[in-house]
Amino acid sequence: MGLEIERKYLLEKFPQDRISQGQFKVLARQSFEQTYLALTDYQELRVRKIVEEKEGQCTKSFVHTFKEGQGIARKEIEYEISEELYDQLIEGKKPLKKVRTTVVEEGMVYEIDEYSGFDMMTIEVEFKTEEEAKSFSAPEWFGEEVGSEKEYRNKTLWASLQKEDHYIALKKTDILNEVQKSRGVDSPAFSNVLAQLAHTFSTSGVVWGVGGSTLLAQYNLVKQPRDLDIIVQQEDTAQAELLLTREGERRALESRAPFLTNRFYQIVMKQAEIDVMCGLRIEHDEGIFDYTFNQSTIAYHKEIQGQLVPYSYLEDWYVLYSLMPGKEQRVHVIEMYWAKHGMEHPDRIQAFLNEEVNLPQRLKEKLLVLKEQYKSYTEN
Repeated sequence: MGLEIERKYLLEKFPQDRISQGQFKVLARQSFEQTYLALTDYQELRVRKIVEEKEGQCTKSFVHTFKEGQGIARKEIEYEISEELYDQLIEGKKPLKKVRTTVVEEGMVYEIDEYSGFDMMTIEVEFKTEEEAKSFSAPEWFGEEVGSEKEYRNKTLWASLQKEDHYIALKKTDILNEVQKSRGVDSPAFSNVLAQLAHTFSTSGVVWGVGGSTLLAQYNLVKQPRDLDIIVQQEDTAQAELLLTREGERRALESRAPFLTNRFYQIVMKQAEIDVMCGLRIEHDEGIFDYTFNQSTIAYHKEIQGQLVPYSYLEDWYVLYSLMPGKEQRVHVIEMYWAKHGMEHPDRIQAFLNEEVNLPQRLKEKLLVLKEQYKSYTEN
């Protein structure tokens, strides 16, 4: 029986700046699905599905673990099991999910865990001896130490998930039916404006789609947004602007860093304000991401007052929000949605993983893990 010695701290934000500046070297990136089979205050029995990304490839493993003890040092027995046995053991249970990034700094190895379904990020440090653990002085950028706090334990988080709606891994057809039923209801004012836009743009051939918070509202991920967010194909920029200025007053919106969007403005109408984006570009630490919006990046159409209104892919907006400062909560709620319903369009995520797409490497690694983690919910 081995001995696990570790200390656990909260982390306010992911230390991407330290990775970009070369202070950290990323050793591994893994996705965990963790399910507990039996629990007491002193002992636990669990299984894990681990998906590891390395050199663009994903590998899966399944592990059965027994732990005993409390505090910074606990006894542990761990061994691999088959996927078939794992599936039998977790049937009817909802796993706790997290993405782990393992980094090294001056010989110290840190494990950073980003939890799905919880607004929480932690960092753990493992030690060879208890004396080494007790003498460890946490860096200033570490948050509060929570290793002994019951509410931050993985088994506590997992137990809270079991109290939610019973989890069912749905087949793809069931997922799509459920999603269509759960589409949010637009306010009468927004419905009028969306129908009006659909009629105006369809007669002129402008390619456009609903995105942003307006799209999230369709999945009940945000409350009714204050304005409408739409995106227009770059080739139709001039035509769309001409048509929209006939519908309402145009107001310029400042496109601040990291945004390098070609056109960003607002149309003020009596019933709603519309934020319009054309040629969406976002700068990041490793370059500039150019988002290509066209007919192929429209996910579905919704009939409103006899007009077909196009909506963007939720997967696309997950990527965009991941690049936008201050949008961590939007990223979080989309991950929560996928955790419950699965990812409808993993092929869209795959499109962003192509070499020619300029995204930060860390984001690409995360997308690869998420695609593997959530696409299985829609496979039959």
